[in-house]
Amino acid sequence: MLAGGDEQSLRGASTRLLAAATEEFAERGFASARIRSIAVAARVNPAATNYYFGGKKGLYKATLKHLAGRLAPFDAEGLMGGCASSPCPMHRSIVAMLKRFTGNTHAVPLAKILAHEALAPSGQLDPVLGEALRPELAMLTSAVGEIDTGIDPDLRESAARSILSQCVLCLFAGATVESGRSTFEMDSEAAEILARQIALLAVGTVKRLGRTPGGGK
Repeated sequence: MLAGGDEQSLRGASTRLLAAATEEFAERGFASARIRSIAVAARVNPAATNYYFGGKKGLYKATLKHLAGRLAPFDAEGLMGGCASSPCPMHRSIVAMLKRFTGNTHAVPLAKILAHEALAPSGQLDPVLGEALRPELAMLTSAVGEIDTGIDPDLRESAARSILSQCVLCLFAGATVESGRSTFEMDSEAAEILARQIALLAVGTVKRLGRTPGGGK
């Protein structure tokens, strides 16, 4: 059994690794992230990544779960704000997603990592995404179903994941992904304008999916 001081030391090292990994993965994405840089920032030996998390993939998944776990409970109606009466469920849902990932110190690095994933998928994200952002994906999946009730359930979820990717790309792709800002503010008017643009693309895509052979039930 570890002594109290040893247990505290272990927890401290793993906490520092998660904090350093958050910064590295948010800035560089999974493929370009450097374990040595994470270790230096966390003040641990690079081998500690294997010891605590089983390697880079394990650290990546742990980082995503850590960030998602620190998000506030998902409140779709609260995030929709003044657009709650909009006749388009997709528009309302996208407003909620844009606001979900802005102005929050825990949400912003998670959204930046998702933006990197949208640009260069690592193959490590899907299990974590389905677990960590289940309420958000459920909302978007429901909105997809409102557009075309006959679309295959698997395609609904796939479309919902694609729409989530579009949201984080619009917020954090390009120069913003590389910025060091800890938060990204977006007022209600800006969120609704951007949401309308994404919703138009999303609705068109879902309708095309529904017309594609095999897209319906």
